[in-house]
Amino acid sequence: QIKTTLTMEVIKSGFSWAINCYRDPDMPDRDTVLLTPYRQYKKYKHFPSRIIVHSLVVVFVTIQALMISSEFIPYNSANEATFSTIFLPEEYREGIYTIGDCLDVIKQTVYQYYAFPDFSVDRYAHFYYHENGEQNPVITPPKLTIYRYKELVGPFWNHTLLNPDHAIDDDDFEGDYTIVKSKVPYNLTLENPLGPLNITTDNYELQNAFYHITKMEIQFSFRSINVGPLAVLPFYWDIYLYFDIKGGQIDFRIFVDLRIIHTEGISNYDIFTAMTTILLISTLLSLFFSLQTLYNGARVYTRIKNKYKKYSTNAEPSDYYPTWNSVPFFVKPHFFSLWDIFNSVGCICLIIACILGLAEEFGYSTSEYYMVGYGIGCMLA
Repeated sequence: QIKTTLTMEVIKSGFSWAINCYRDPDMPDRDTVLLTPYRQYKKYKHFPSRIIVHSLVVVFVTIQALMISSEFIPYNSANEATFSTIFLPEEYREGIYTIGDCLDVIKQTVYQYYAFPDFSVDRYAHFYYHENGEQNPVITPPKLTIYRYKELVGPFWNHTLLNPDHAIDDDDFEGDYTIVKSKVPYNLTLENPLGPLNITTDNYELQNAFYHITKMEIQFSFRSINVGPLAVLPFYWDIYLYFDIKGGQIDFRIFVDLRIIHTEGISNYDIFTAMTTILLISTLLSLFFSLQTLYNGARVYTRIKNKYKKYSTNAEPSDYYPTWNSVPFFVKPHFFSLWDIFNSVGCICLIIACILGLAEEFGYSTSEYYMVGYGIGCMLA
């Protein structure tokens, strides 16, 4: 019974202490603005919750940054360099200028896609699907999407109809220049690596087809696994090849995106998910305390401004600042904590980054935006 009573008294005292520490004490406006959280605690026993929460944010951001630098960045950079070397030939990185070269690049891309897992020094795997109810799965082919003008009917667009002696007029360029996207992406297979572009070159048919095209996009994916120092993580790599036709050349470029796959049950990736969740909660609390401090600063600012206007009627000509407007402008921002302003913006960026990071759990490709928000948040907060 004595132990129970003593335990209850300790719990009651600790709870009362926590309530008193958290409850905002009555402080003069001067101390509210000028004293740091630590000095407020020393003088008024105002618990420095802002400092503790922000310290947690710093700790979790640091741990997560170390995880990213050790688990993701080296592996991601190496894969991006690999895919660029394999699917973006050096001789075409400055541009493609002929139809023949463009078709060669497309065919080479298709051949490399199907052969890449077999000759790569690392483990990559295709995606498979069942075609027309067949029992044996087949490799998912690359998808070709074409953006083109809806219709070009003027004789200028057709070599066989253009009369060299004919004076150029508006009818020569007649057409519907609305850009439309192919309704269904074309499958590029080993049997037909060019898809809809596998047409004869007689009678300028192929040239006329290219005159309609404004942009092409080839998309395909691989699976891989990163055996890192902290975890073994499965990845999906989405590769996009863009062919932008403009000014007599094709701007050929590659974009590589990744998706971290959450496997069934508890996996190594749950470490990152737990860290992101804890960071999200800590950042929300830090944002709340910063906004609370800025709100208190605004209240003090308004209260002192009103008092100043009230007492300025009794000001003497010898006073340094007889009216509120005479107070120097650089003095007024001191009512608001610059640190809290930066911390608020940084916390908002970190919150967005955490949400994007958790969205990876549902298969969304958000890694690029996650890194941007995370970097800005670390810089400001």
